[in-house]
Amino acid sequence: MSKATVLSDRFDRALLYATHVHGGQVRKGTSTPYVAHLLAVAATVLEYGGDEELAIAALLHDSAEDQGGAARLNDVHNRFGGRVARIVEACSDSLADTGKGERKAHWQERKEAYLAHLQTADEDILWVPLADKVHNARAILRDLRKPDIGEKVWSRFKVPKEQTLWYYRSLADRFCERLSNQLSNELHEIVELLDAEVAKAHSSGRLDAAPPAASERPCSSAWVNRFAAPGRLARGITRFASGQAMILFLATDYVIRRNFIGDAPVK
Repeated sequence: MSKATVLSDRFDRALLYATHVHGGQVRKGTSTPYVAHLLAVAATVLEYGGDEELAIAALLHDSAEDQGGAARLNDVHNRFGGRVARIVEACSDSLADTGKGERKAHWQERKEAYLAHLQTADEDILWVPLADKVHNARAILRDLRKPDIGEKVWSRFKVPKEQTLWYYRSLADRFCERLSNQLSNELHEIVELLDAEVAKAHSSGRLDAAPPAASERPCSSAWVNRFAAPGRLARGITRFASGQAMILFLATDYVIRRNFIGDAPVK
């Protein structure tokens, strides 16, 4: 067993900072506090052996893109250091401060640039955006399978369903090329299930853009076939969601027990 990652008061401060930055923000189309997503991404990074700075970057990975742009990124750098700031920047497809009227580039342009960046980014940096995309894809699949949501899940996004699926297929392919591991393979598997769910929902018609065959994708089909049994991945996702709820409770309790950290100077 590898040496356990020790979380210091820096992690505490990052969690408090993230809660402040994303205060009042919820996940798209839900009432779930946004911090739940940040904790899930941090948990995934830690579960795969990430160090404290990777976990801190996971907590802050959306802070610049969603809450302040370049100015927020500079604040993250000043509070948590250059490595954390570089990872947060690598997770951002835009540093425009929309709160001040700055406009982001067109969706397609931003996503293509982000995919190109993943091709050359350091492998160490890729763990946080990969964990982010895996959690996002899980959430889409879960809600797509809910009878009261189903196909309505796609209305949460600014672009048509076909473009969202294209983006997640492209992400899965890119991560499988750069980080051929269990987590990148899991993203590939979830995307395959998303394609299958969409095809099932539109069985009477034809999808505008058929997904590529599994044999044409970078991930190992042997790994994917291990999870092909009906319901196996769904059960795994259910277990993971339950685990994230416990992590949210434990993290909150942890910070409360160490509430003196909130008054400590940020180094």
